[in-house]
Amino acid sequence: MDRQKILKTAYKMMLISTVCTLCTHVSYVWSVISAELKAQNGWTNLMASAPYTIGNIAAGLSAILAGITYDRKNPGKMALFGAIMVGVGLCILAVFSKNFFLVCLGYGILVECGQNFSNVGLPNAALKWVPSDLKGKTAGICTIGTSLSALLISVLFKIYTKLAGFKYGVILLAVTLSSIAAFAAAHFRSAPDEVVEMNKNEALNFRVIHTPYEDLTLKECLKTRQFALFNFSWFLVMTANLAVVSQTISIINSFSDVAFPSWIFVAIGGIIGSLGRFFFGATSDRVGVLRMFSLLTVIFGGALLLFPNLHSPALLFVCYALIQFVVAGMNAVIFAALGLVFGTKHSGAISGFNGTGYVFAGILGPTIASLFKDRFNTYYPAFILFGIIQFFAALVFYRMYLWLEAYNQKQ
Repeated sequence: MDRQKILKTAYKMMLISTVCTLCTHVSYVWSVISAELKAQNGWTNLMASAPYTIGNIAAGLSAILAGITYDRKNPGKMALFGAIMVGVGLCILAVFSKNFFLVCLGYGILVECGQNFSNVGLPNAALKWVPSDLKGKTAGICTIGTSLSALLISVLFKIYTKLAGFKYGVILLAVTLSSIAAFAAAHFRSAPDEVVEMNKNEALNFRVIHTPYEDLTLKECLKTRQFALFNFSWFLVMTANLAVVSQTISIINSFSDVAFPSWIFVAIGGIIGSLGRFFFGATSDRVGVLRMFSLLTVIFGGALLLFPNLHSPALLFVCYALIQFVVAGMNAVIFAALGLVFGTKHSGAISGFNGTGYVFAGILGPTIASLFKDRFNTYYPAFILFGIIQFFAALVFYRMYLWLEAYNQKQ
């Protein structure tokens, strides 16, 4: 088959993946939506955060189902189904915004599960179109939409609700996002078997990277030592990251006389994150995906040790930007890393199981940070703990890189 035609099709599939994640990843905008719900309903912080918490649980549990289904069904149809779920969930949120339980159903269940069905499998399906030396760049392009969604959806939400009010503004937002995502998903095509086989044995510029797990069944992959180590280390990274995300505004505002609105961090974090995804995704193809993964974890750990000790809003914001830049890169590179370690045969399911840890990380990270703040009246002890743990995770990722290198040298 003509390599140039395959790559041309591959970039189309990457663009489709980017558009789908851009229009369906609503999680980063919940702080903006919840502020409106608190203002119009008089909800407490606990009530306003409940749909997001429920959403994290639903997203983590549905990630496994979404990943396994992507490996067996047409990825485009699954993404189309997810886009419809997101649209319906946002409409329920809009129409029944004063009903706490229906808001939890609309956002916490339908929106969060829908974005999983739209986001978990498409990057993995797009990775099957390219050889091993382009997987990092591909993952970066496919997941840029995840970060840019924070900017796009928050801006659209502000514009629509200002023009049409909360109810009709959110309905208009739902129709806009779901229709664009559905149109893009309908044009996604899975890589033919001959293309997948070609990419296993061909690289454009560098040597081909093989894994001993390529031909294992899903159950055999889940029982491997590498699967347990990788997922546990990623869980440690996400625990620290979600602790930072949940406490950033509180930390920065505690050192400033000016209260920064949450939407500023959502928008700026989205821009920085999109740059990090593409930059580190492309760079990882040059220096090695797992080696880059390990390096990013070290930088993340160092930033965590530094973060709460900077008693200046400007320096804190710079450190926050660095954290967003690095963690966004890791969230992109992880698709390529999982593909290198476990192969592409069960990439959707492996990513789904990997994403399940997000549930527990989203509960444990913010809880630990809050407990340390209440006990010591500072976040520093919690961030010291999180920072040190990242170096352990980095060591695991680097050892995994050495393990894969040793196997390929023997081959």
